[in-house]
Amino acid sequence: MNLQIGQALYAIVMAYLPTTYTISGTGTVTNAAYAFDGNLDDSASVTATGTETTTESESITYQGFADYTPSSPVTLTIVANYDISGTTGCSATCSVGYGSEEGVGVFSGTSGSTFKTSYAVSIPAGVNLNTVTVSFGSSVQTTSGSTEEVFIYIYGIYI
Repeated sequence: MNLQIGQALYAIVMAYLPTTYTISGTGTVTNAAYAFDGNLDDSASVTATGTETTTESESITYQGFADYTPSSPVTLTIVANYDISGTTGCSATCSVGYGSEEGVGVFSGTSGSTFKTSYAVSIPAGVNLNTVTVSFGSSVQTTSGSTEEVFIYIYGIYI
């Protein structure tokens, strides 16, 4: 295979990927499948926008990894970042569940922005991968009549 200048070479060669997702809330999710398409240059996004005195939230949960139980620990990798333009009542979160564990925090922010970051979560040996869930949530609660937004960009989820 010949690569031309500017053509991307992706690091995800063999991985377990989620196959489904569930969306809920009053915000917006765009390109949800981009989180598991193997291309770390494009992203899914989860957005909540509040104007005037509104509350808005949006969440997406990815699941559907392979029905496989590894005999040694594996690493779940999440490539994401968030951008919060509001100053109060805003949040961007990511958490993981597996086996009987729920709500294992990956990131949580209430202001500012993060760079595109690769987060690693260790999944213990003996946990069936089809129990793994990855959840993202953005929320805004405005009280001052201003417009505030929370964006979460999800570039990749894989084991």
